[in-house]
Parts: sequence; C-alpha cells; structure tokens
Amino acid sequence: MVKAGLRIFTKSFRLAWRAPKRFWAFIVLYLVVTYMVTYLLLTGGTLQIFIAILGGIVVATIYGFLLTTFRKTEIATLKCIGWSNSNIRILIVGEILLVSVLAFLLFIEIGIHVTGLAFYLSGNPFSPLFFVPSAMQQVLLARDQLLISFVVVVLAQIPGILLANYRILAVKPMEALRMP
Repeated sequence: MVKAGLRIFTKSFRLAWRAPKRFWAFIVLYLVVTYMVTYLLLTGGTLQIFIAILGGIVVATIYGFLLTTFRKTEIATLKCIGWSNSNIRILIVGEILLVSVLAFLLFIEIGIHVTGLAFYLSGNPFSPLFFVPSAMQQVLLARDQLLISFVVVVLAQIPGILLANYRILAVKPMEALRMP
C-alpha cells in the first residue's frame, strides 16, 4: 500500500512538470505566501496572523480549483483506464503539497544565500545589507517562526485539497472522449 502511494506521488511530480508555467507561477505565489505568513507571525497581531492564514487558504483554494479545471481531461482519461478515485486524489494532493513544499524549500534557499552574501560582504551574517529590506532580514533570521509558518502554509492547503477532491469526484470518464 505504501509502495503504491509512493509510486502515485512520484507520478504527481511528473504530472506537475507537464505544466511548467502554472507550476512555477504557483511556486512563486506560495513563496510570497510563506514570506507573508512568516513576517506576520513574527511582527503582527492576531488580526494580521488571521489575514495571513486566510491569504494562504485563498491561494490554496484557487490552486486546487485551477488544477482540477485544467486537468479534467487527464483525470477522465485516468478513470477510463481504471484508476480509482482514491489514486487520483493522491495524485492531485501530491501535486498540491509538492508545490507548497518546494516553495518553502526555495524560501529557505533564498534565505541561506542572502545570509551568505551578507557574511561575504561584511564579515557578519547578521549585518544589514543595503539591498535587502529590514523586514525580509527579520524573516530570514527567524528560524523558529519558519517551522511554524511551514505548518500553517501546509495546513492552509486543506480547503484546496477538499475542493480538488470534490471536483475529482464530479469528473466522469466520458469527458475524456469529448472534443475540446
């Protein structure tokens, strides 16, 4: 069972690469959401944190909707060849989580490079850089808040995943045969 789930998850990775423009656009969007959530967790009050979480939920819901809209023919084709709804769900959930995890890892990578550049230019990794805003430096140095923001962004995926699952169930195998 685990081996089949892992195989489907790797297929979701390959499926995500089939639409590189949408894939990279949402990675950048999730990168901004991760930054926003981390910054507001670090500096904001309760209302700002709520707004950050709501922004993550909105982005995840839009991505789940767009993903199932553009993949409708592929989902119908998979149903035609015998894939079950649960396997297709794993495929779509894998793609949604893949985008959010890659955006977080890219965010961490950018932070490492900015800190390294600060150390190279000034000899102190915590010194302010003239080209990096102070708000971004606060976020890049807040190691504890990064983990919390990652959990918040991943949990914000739940409404998008639920919407995608609902829309997957609505796709009929006959839609694979329709002409666009």
